[in-house]
Amino acid sequence: MRKPANLSFEQAASIGVNFVVAWLGAIEYGGLHSGETVVIIGVGGGVGGAVAQIAAAHGAIVLGVDRRQPLQATPAARLLSSYIPSNDGAPDEVRRLTAGKGADLVFDTVGGLLFEAALSMAAPRGRVVEIASTGKRRVEFDLTDFYHNETRLIGADSRKRDAIASARLLANLTDCFERDRYTAPIINAHYPLARAKEAYAAVERGSEGRIVLTP
Repeated sequence: MRKPANLSFEQAASIGVNFVVAWLGAIEYGGLHSGETVVIIGVGGGVGGAVAQIAAAHGAIVLGVDRRQPLQATPAARLLSSYIPSNDGAPDEVRRLTAGKGADLVFDTVGGLLFEAALSMAAPRGRVVEIASTGKRRVEFDLTDFYHNETRLIGADSRKRDAIASARLLANLTDCFERDRYTAPIINAHYPLARAKEAYAAVERGSEGRIVLTP
């Protein structure tokens, strides 16, 4: 894969995993189409921002759920039709914004503690994509509601694509970056490789923007 001409090497490094799993979950596995509504749980994160861009480029209506509203400088902030605070009322707000229907696709980048909420946001025969298990690996939900709604539950894991397959996928997105249809995430900090442990600790604490290791 060649680097998009309008991106620095640091920006190019920040898009890899984010856009690979976003594309797999939203398009290849989730089958998102123009005119559908997607709810992105964790929209302020790297994957969430990538999903927002891919969904908007495919003509979807984008609703974002997170603990706080995405920074105005982020790609996700300018693409959201609505921001929904991540609290107990989020599923009801999704229903209100979709005239009681729910979302055609729920892309949950958090999982774990928000898994049941994600299921409750899905429209009849809606798809729920899970990529994480934050907070707990084992979850409970109402199985009767699940099958009555005919919800589709999909797991997406970028690690199932090796470096060659991931490079091919990203190569297909290069033109969108060069035409500014997609934008690299904000880079919050740079760390030399010798300080990699500090960099990972910063990621674990939470960072508004990507952290890049520079060899």
